[in-house]
Amino acid sequence: MMRSRPLIGVTTSDRSSRTLWVFSYLAVTMAGGRVKKIKPGVDLHTANCDGFLITGGSDIDPALYNHENTSSYGLDKARDAMECALVRHAVEHGKPVFGICRGAQMINVAHNGTLHQNARDVYEGFSPHSNMMRKIYARRRVYLEQASLVAKAFGGDMTPKVNSLHHQSIGDLGQGLRVTARDSLGMVQSVEAGMRHNHYILGVQWHPELILYRPSSRRLFRGFVEACSAGL
Repeated sequence: MMRSRPLIGVTTSDRSSRTLWVFSYLAVTMAGGRVKKIKPGVDLHTANCDGFLITGGSDIDPALYNHENTSSYGLDKARDAMECALVRHAVEHGKPVFGICRGAQMINVAHNGTLHQNARDVYEGFSPHSNMMRKIYARRRVYLEQASLVAKAFGGDMTPKVNSLHHQSIGDLGQGLRVTARDSLGMVQSVEAGMRHNHYILGVQWHPELILYRPSSRRLFRGFVEACSAGL
């Protein structure tokens, strides 16, 4: 049964950028969802959420994927534990999950994948950016896989430019996930649930919430909210 306005749990923390929170809230509400803010240390009864948006932010603690810390900073272990538990709750109960930047990485880690803590050590020529204005205006070309959620959002454009800005990247792919976009260096830019799973799980390494003027960004959020409404 379709829910007219599904309740979406949107993660954040006291350390997160208020800009990211505001634009995430706007993106979900524009797509037809209701928002419940979820942050560490607050019991908000997330069981009544129809889906979860895992937003961007600081690096994930490498201990969560059994690596020593070599290049990760700004850690928020309480947020890590909360978001990892939310992704696994969503998988167990068949609730949609959409991860943005850090959120895509968290989806991978929660599926027992790993991260490259410093992507420059792995991908020659990679140039990370962290400035917020760069998150809005910078562009990186990505190459999409056919028959994927991201390809559907971008219509016929299989090589779009996105505002992908980060210094870490997905390493070993998590169990049950597939890569649906890479950049010209071969770096993973989006992951989704495997083709055999009738479950909406999507993580993108870019920030569609910051470029809602683009129809593809609005379609990404609309598809997520529709999946939450349909119970996928």
